[in-house]
Amino acid sequence: MEIVGPWWNDLLPIVAIVLSLGTLIWTIWDKNRSLARVTAKTDGLSWPYLDEADANGSKGFVNIAVKNEGRVDSTVISSIIMEIPMEKSKRPIMLVQPATSSHDLPQKIEPGATFVFGFDLEQIARATRGDMSYLKRIRCKVRSGHGDVNLPLQRDTREYIAHFAPEWKAAEM
Repeated sequence: MEIVGPWWNDLLPIVAIVLSLGTLIWTIWDKNRSLARVTAKTDGLSWPYLDEADANGSKGFVNIAVKNEGRVDSTVISSIIMEIPMEKSKRPIMLVQPATSSHDLPQKIEPGATFVFGFDLEQIARATRGDMSYLKRIRCKVRSGHGDVNLPLQRDTREYIAHFAPEWKAAEM
């Protein structure tokens, strides 16, 4: 009669536990990867053709690209706004709607799809007066069925707005 069994009798339960935990972690990770994930980024600046500039009254646009990074689920973008801080206020007062878009809101966004929304560059420059302390606090907010995304403007975009703000300030005087 043998008191101690073969060495693999002790190893098999440990391997079974490790495999079970690995499978659980993989399942959770794969499920989260499949859900809709909305991301937003500053997608540079654009300028309209001359006839469009006359119709919209804008010299340029700050573009925000909204993308569904999920693999399977679609979601709905219900709103996109830009919060611009005003003088002597830590709370955003001015809310700017997109000036251009190829899509009306609310809009269903499929996995991998990207929508670009343009905000009036001149309106942002006039509201902030080109002051970098205000420009750093600008936030673009995208609301979707799977959560909200807050996006600061990229540094090169802020610098461009600050560069052209004096031109519009001088035109007002």
